[in-house]
Amino acid sequence: PIYADFSLVDKETGTVVDSVKKLKLIGLPKITRRFSYIVDGTEYQSDNQWRLKSGVYSRVKANGGLEAQFNLSKGRGFRMAFSPEKKRFMLNYGTTNIQLLPVLQAMGVSDEEIRSVWGESLYSKSVSDKKRGELVKLAKSLDRRFDGKTDVDAIPVILDKLKQTELREDTTEITLGAPFSKVEGGTLLAASDRLLSINKGDREPDNRDSLRF
Repeated sequence: PIYADFSLVDKETGTVVDSVKKLKLIGLPKITRRFSYIVDGTEYQSDNQWRLKSGVYSRVKANGGLEAQFNLSKGRGFRMAFSPEKKRFMLNYGTTNIQLLPVLQAMGVSDEEIRSVWGESLYSKSVSDKKRGELVKLAKSLDRRFDGKTDVDAIPVILDKLKQTELREDTTEITLGAPFSKVEGGTLLAASDRLLSINKGDREPDNRDSLRF
């Protein structure tokens, strides 16, 4: 506790109108040897919570699968998963899983670009596994009001919603090799390339605990 003596003085006459001794001003927090505070007889310790910068961060999961976390500064975050066993890329929006290939194609990434990054084997398997309705699922995840029935109906909604997303260029340049400012076809393709490189052992997963992130 911080105490003080106060006097109320008339400036013109110098007369003390009122006074008080040892008036408590504040209770100043004082840290203990355990780096805690005693408040009303109860001991408290405060922690610092780090906030992850917006970006795309890749990791290896406990089950051996790989995952890229899209931590957006604007827009709904999501994850990209790659299963080395099933040789399959998926986007995870909450509990909704969407194949990556039709999303890349809808966003204007050519089959030649995808094949050059994924390789012929993975690309061919993704083409054979491709399903209808994947873009409809993504559009509904991005916009609950979407009531379209076909993938063609879903493409404008997907492009519009992802165009409004934001990422930090300084972090994506580190983790993806290029300064992406939003989720676009190139961002998704670069993230898939990073996961494949980690799976091959050519790259290390991102350390999200690093202070630069």
